[in-house]
Amino acid sequence: LVARRAARRQLAEHLAVVAVPALVVTHDPADVLELGADVVVLEAGKVVQEGSPEQLCAAPATAFAEAFFGASRGA
Repeated sequence: LVARRAARRQLAEHLAVVAVPALVVTHDPADVLELGADVVVLEAGKVVQEGSPEQLCAAPATAFAEAFFGASRGA
């Protein structure tokens, strides 16, 4: 867990320095909240929601998105 946080922080710092668009694929809501600016939620290969991490966390559009972001909201 500590190594994952350190890796996430290092990636965030690197992306800020290089200042280029990047595609980060993750299954971890913490990654989305720390690294994401524009987020696309895929379910079974289909886009089910797009927006900022804050928008998606505050108002998940599907049960799948709710389950994904529920952990980050303390649900």
